[in-house]
Amino acid sequence: MMNEERRELIDCFVSESRDLLDEIEPQIIELEQNVTAAGRIDKRLLNDIFRLFHTLKGSASFLDLQAIIQVTHQAETLFDLFRSGRAMITSMHVDLFCQATDFIRRVLEQVEREGHDRSFEGDAQQIEDALVEAIRSVSSDGEPAQEEQGSSGNDLGMDKEEQAPEDIEITAELIKSFADEALELCENAESTVLSLEQSADSDSARQAFRAFHNLKGNAAFLGLPGIEKVSHLAESILDGIISGVRECDGVVITVLLTLIDSLRNGVRRMRDGKSPELPDLQQLLQ
Repeated sequence: MMNEERRELIDCFVSESRDLLDEIEPQIIELEQNVTAAGRIDKRLLNDIFRLFHTLKGSASFLDLQAIIQVTHQAETLFDLFRSGRAMITSMHVDLFCQATDFIRRVLEQVEREGHDRSFEGDAQQIEDALVEAIRSVSSDGEPAQEEQGSSGNDLGMDKEEQAPEDIEITAELIKSFADEALELCENAESTVLSLEQSADSDSARQAFRAFHNLKGNAAFLGLPGIEKVSHLAESILDGIISGVRECDGVVITVLLTLIDSLRNGVRRMRDGKSPELPDLQQLLQ
């Protein structure tokens, strides 16, 4: 039987994961339509789907949901090959991603009821094996996907000169998407920290923890170490409050609000085309 704390974390995870799947699935359908029509597949779409699988994996890792971790990890790895321009995506690959999301939805039903994803090991292994085989197949081609002689572009819909690098390409659309979500997470964290100031209940601490945890994961995905470190610091403070080893006093509230202000300023700088690094990073960490 789940304790109250895990029950609340599970409920939040299931709700957020279903929201992510609701966001992923229409994009996968759009991807399939583009592949079928041999049209352009913009890099924003590829990056968005990759990021959502990445977020699902990170959240599942926090709760040690191994079946979901297995599938999302391999889906993320395969998708990275297409996102980076090292392989061409086909309808068969899109079908695999659809199988992965359908599987995760089924697992979430058990996680919601029982708090774990055990008993899905066999199904998870089958999907993982199919994804690993697809990874091996496209990796063994040896050469990045390039346009064929006489064609106007490759199956990824990218011109030769705009092939995505191995690391993620930071586009204006990706920055805007990250900034919008990050600012919303800062607002959520701030409101729950202010609630903590009135009443130091563990529910508010967990809500704030999740906001910082998501922000940390998104920053790590984009390679933003300053924002990632400050988010991790806030996460560590809140973890101490949740576990009861740290008192939630006025000093802690002030520190958390200071961290939120710094994160918000860093995100706004990035959105405005400036360096996303936090000038007060070392002082904050100290």
